Formats: sequence, C-alpha cells, structure tokens
Amino acid sequence: MKNFVGLIGVFCILLGLVSCERDPSSSDAKSADITFSIDTLYFDTVFTTVGSATRRFKIYNSGNNPIIISEINLGAGSNSYFRLNIDGVAGNTAKNLELEGKDSIFVFVEVTIDPNNSNIPMIVVDSVNFVASDGSKSVKLVAWGQDAFFHKGEIVPCDTTWTNEKPHVIINSVLVDSLCKLTIDEGTQIFSHSGSRIFVKGSLIVNGTLDNPVVFQADRLESFYDDLPGQWDGIHFLIQSINNIINYAVIKNGVVGVRLDSLSTNNLYKLTMTNTVIHNISSTGILGITSSIDAENCLIYNCGDYCAQLEYGGIYDLKHCTFANYSSVILSHKKPLLRLNNYLSFNGAIFGVADLGAYFTNCIIYGNKKEEIDYDPDPSNTANDSITFTNCIIRTELETLSTKDSYIYNDNSSFIDPFVDPSNSDVEVRDYHLIQGSDANTGGMYINIDKDLDEVSRSTSSPSIGCYEFTE
Repeated sequence: MKNFVGLIGVFCILLGLVSCERDPSSSDAKSADITFSIDTLYFDTVFTTVGSATRRFKIYNSGNNPIIISEINLGAGSNSYFRLNIDGVAGNTAKNLELEGKDSIFVFVEVTIDPNNSNIPMIVVDSVNFVASDGSKSVKLVAWGQDAFFHKGEIVPCDTTWTNEKPHVIINSVLVDSLCKLTIDEGTQIFSHSGSRIFVKGSLIVNGTLDNPVVFQADRLESFYDDLPGQWDGIHFLIQSINNIINYAVIKNGVVGVRLDSLSTNNLYKLTMTNTVIHNISSTGILGITSSIDAENCLIYNCGDYCAQLEYGGIYDLKHCTFANYSSVILSHKKPLLRLNNYLSFNGAIFGVADLGAYFTNCIIYGNKKEEIDYDPDPSNTANDSITFTNCIIRTELETLSTKDSYIYNDNSSFIDPFVDPSNSDVEVRDYHLIQGSDANTGGMYINIDKDLDEVSRSTSSPSIGCYEFTE
C-alpha cells in the first residue's frame, strides 16, 4: 500500500509538472519567485444538470522584492470551459501585474458544464499560464465533463462492485488492495485519464456479456482519440494478486492491455480471461512476467510491440485465441507479434532463468511480417521449456517449434490470408472473422469449447482455428 501511495504521488507530480526557465542575470529571479497554493485545481462537484462551480487558488511572491507577472492567460483561450477572476478583476487574461514581496493574490476559476452533453469530454482539462521574470509556470485545471463515478488516486474499498448506472472515471490510478475484490458488472464503461492504471493486489472480477461487455478505455471522447493507442497505462496485476477473472471485456487504447507479475501463490492461474478483445495498444497486449494465464476465445490485435509478450518464464494456456498485427496509420508493425523468453538479463549479463510453459491450441498467430514469433531462449539452455502449438495457424520461418497438426506459413508455402479485413486503415472496422477457403475454417481440434467469441456454436468434429468459428 505504501508503494502504491508513493506511486500516486509521482503521478500527481507529473500532472502538475511545469517548466521553469530562470534568467540568472535577473536580480528579481534570484530574490523573488511566484508559487501557488496548489499545482492542480480540481472541480470535484459532479453535476447532474447544466451547472457551474467556482474554485480558487493563491499566487505567492516568496521573495522580498516585487515581481512583475507579465501575462496570465487560459491555455485554451476562447475555447475554454473555464473563466477567470484575477485579483478581483473578471477576465481570462491579465498583463503586467505587479506582486509585492511576501504578498499574494487570489485567482478565482469558474467552470460551466452540461454533464449530460455527450459531446463534452469525460474530463475537461485546461491550465492557467503565468509568465514572469522567474520563468513560465502553470496551474492545471480539471473538471468533470459528464455525470460519472470518479475515482481519484483511491484504494478501492474491499469487496466493492462497480455498477453500470454511470461511467467510472479513473484519475491518478486506483488500487485493489491485498485480500480485497473488485467486481465490475456487465455493461460498465471505465474511462482512465492519461498516465492512470488499474493496480490489482487482490482480485478483479469482470462480468461482461456478449451484448454488454465491460469496456476499459481512455477518457478522451473526441473522435480524434477513438483509435489512438497509449492514452492510459492499462491493467496491472501485481505479485500478490490471485483469482482474477475477465469475461467479455474490451480493453483498448492503452500502453499495455494487461500486465501480470509473478505466478499466483495458490497454484491457480493468476488470470482467467475469456471472450475478451484487446486492441489499439501502443506497446503490448498481454505482458506476462514469470506469470500465468488461462485464456480462450480472445482477440488481440493492433499492438505497437507485441500482441503477447511472455517474459522470464511462466505458464500460459491459450486456446482458440487470435493474435494479429498489421501496420496502421498510427502504429508500425516492426516486431514479431509473439515473444517467448525464459531468462532475465541486463547489459548482456544473465541474472536468472525460469522454465517456460506456453501451450497454444487452435490459435492464430498471424500478421504481415515474414516472422511473427520471437523465441529468445536462455543461451545456456538450463531452463526447461515446454512450448507447443497444436492445430494452429502460424506465420513463422522457425523450424525448431513443436507444431503438431498446425499450418505453418512462410515464403515457401502457398496460402491465403485467413481474415476478412485485417488491415483496413480504419482500425475500428477491422474484421478478424475467417474468410472463405482459409485453412483455419476447419483445421481445429475439439477441446470442449462449445461457442466462439460471438457465441456461435463450434463444430464438435472440426472447429475453426482462432476466436471466431467460420460460417458460410
């Protein structure tokens, strides 16, 4: 818990970080300095109708000599939702304001928002900017743009349920503490602010459905941000976390989709993930570090680094999953989409090895690179790896993989792309259902998974490979 609180402090510092450029030749810069009573001004009122709220902060001259503030303004100018009153004078700008030594003035800030207007961002952000002889500084302004449940740097109370009555907005991250459980109801929309993450020391239970999935996304609602990766940090299962379940979720536009640290302490999989889509991720869709996951009917695509990155060993059982990567306008597909590693190194030195068990059954590992698997085994061959691909579609040129009854695609083989529309420039309409004539259509083996990601019944004799069952 102490580590989490410290991390939240770091996020708060980053949120209020400003650039100060001092002029060493200025006597005022040496003897006077403007400071503020707060680095970020939050409007905590959650509006239910068109409304406004007013907050205030102080500007201090900590030196003995007067200082001239040459300009104060709102960052968004005339497009801002905020309005200022500076030292008793209404107006969004002020110039050449003199502040005596050891003196202070008030800045009042008002915001007017209709939280039921879906065109307003979930969180409205601006800044009050100051230019003085000691440099340029700013105070951040943050207000809730829509009616929602807000979670600001909080430790979630034990055995809490997030309902779908209103969206949930996360600022400065949240923590599900040890021995505690957070349950998320079907249809719940979760919006995370930039730099925010969901930390899980206890257990996370996500109860989505086909028609009402739980959606994890960023808090920018403008169309420009619809498919922009890297807007929030992702879901992070810490070392102590156990018994996590994610069913019918969409996790998008993050830095990492889900990250899992260490194996569970109860000999069960750290995460059971079913019927889940992870996409538009700037780094890695699934990042496991000596951890464990049981996944089925999952679709992971459009990731900047890897769709799945299994580092420093662990145990992974992946069934009827589709991993696909194609370059887009925003993300360039340069790395193989699957990475498998069983050792820890730094600056060329190996610090430890860990056994890797990775079992892919009826999975698609496919993209537009010649090689889509990065297998990086311990050079000393001391780790015991068990890596198998059974009835899979794989684009690879590696010849040492265990690929029972799988379809291996390389430059020496003739094949057709298995997907309907995998590389459309409009990321939101990419289609990873199977195309007529693909080897994936009837190439799987039946493993008691009766329905696909769309809840279409699977063949009991020759099911399709991947998260979708082929239908005529």
